[in-house]
Amino acid sequence: MPLLPELHDNPRAERAAAVTAVSALVFLTLVLQLALDIDGVLDTDTINFGLAAFRFDITDHQPHPPGYPGYVLFLKVIHLLFPNLGPIDVAKWGSRLCGMATVCAAYWVGTRSLSDEAAPGRGRPLLCAVVAAFHPVIWYYGADGQSHAAEALLTLLLFGASVAVKARSDLRSRLLLVIAFGLAGSVRPTIPLLSSPLLVWVFWRRPVRDWVIAMGTGVAATASWYVPLIVASGGWELYTRAQRALVFDLFLKNYSLFATEEPRLALFNATVAVQYAALSLLPLLAWGGRRPPWQRAFAAVIVTNVVFYAVVYIAEAGYLSGVAALACLVPATFQCPLRLHTRLRLAAAIVMGLVFTTLGPGDMPILGTPFRAWIPTIQHTVDVETVEHFYRDRVCRAARGEPALVITDNPNTTHTHL
Repeated sequence: MPLLPELHDNPRAERAAAVTAVSALVFLTLVLQLALDIDGVLDTDTINFGLAAFRFDITDHQPHPPGYPGYVLFLKVIHLLFPNLGPIDVAKWGSRLCGMATVCAAYWVGTRSLSDEAAPGRGRPLLCAVVAAFHPVIWYYGADGQSHAAEALLTLLLFGASVAVKARSDLRSRLLLVIAFGLAGSVRPTIPLLSSPLLVWVFWRRPVRDWVIAMGTGVAATASWYVPLIVASGGWELYTRAQRALVFDLFLKNYSLFATEEPRLALFNATVAVQYAALSLLPLLAWGGRRPPWQRAFAAVIVTNVVFYAVVYIAEAGYLSGVAALACLVPATFQCPLRLHTRLRLAAAIVMGLVFTTLGPGDMPILGTPFRAWIPTIQHTVDVETVEHFYRDRVCRAARGEPALVITDNPNTTHTHL
């Protein structure tokens, strides 16, 4: 039975109904995002990105290396169009827009993912958009002002483009896809890296010549933003110093499975990655019986993401936002007509995500370690805002209402907006 049975024989009416439904979901997504807004910020990087939108000076207030110039450019456009917005609001609206766009992308990619069927209809792509609108990870990180919502959006779009290009035989479309991958790295460098199995899938069994041309094209596309970034960072020496301090001295030495100084932190990181992955992949509980031609590439991208972050470093569930976005495509695995048990499993997965976000705790214990990890829930936003209000009140009292410079190394207060 079609999702919109009365419109199934009228393509124009069905298209109009789908556009209306997706628009309503986008509006609902914004409402949910605003429900998580606080008087301040949920993460330090929100401030960094907001400042970069006004003045992108990496050597002064870098949004941690390597700088994300593509995402900063996107924020600069928002600042240009809405100059009355402050830095924090610019950053928040950047993630909100990406979160809303992810709902639209889920519908489009859902349509592309069913292109192997003669008459796929619009019901299952619409369900993909529904899952995206209510996914706990996409919901939270569409509100927090970081770049994770952009990663979800681009990962989904690159997947949809890869599915479309795979069905074609020409080299030109494949090279355009490679360029898109290369440029996506300017938004968040892990996007092309962790989605690279898609390129392997698209170029599989192609001539060696095509692989060589593709690698050259990818290098050129990456260099188009990477070289200016190094220059903006103060040159190669300063850039590599910042990279070494972040990636090697902080991540690899302390949290990765290569760590030798504190094995408990490595165990903590790996366990957190698995738990965040379970949250991100929650919609897969409703995986259907259809076997789409892209399922191996789909699985490869998910495994690559989870293994990478479990081995290297994961600070929050947003690192797996690309995985969360791909999980929203689970309705594309449903067979038509949709059976009752399929609908019930999908509804259960959506409800579980909503219950987790609205009623879940602000953090969780990590088995085998004395540590706790925070999780993207409403309670966490309440916890953050409570700390910010307390700290702000104490600072204002100490300064007696006068302007004050506060220097602190407390990680729970460094993102307080005074």
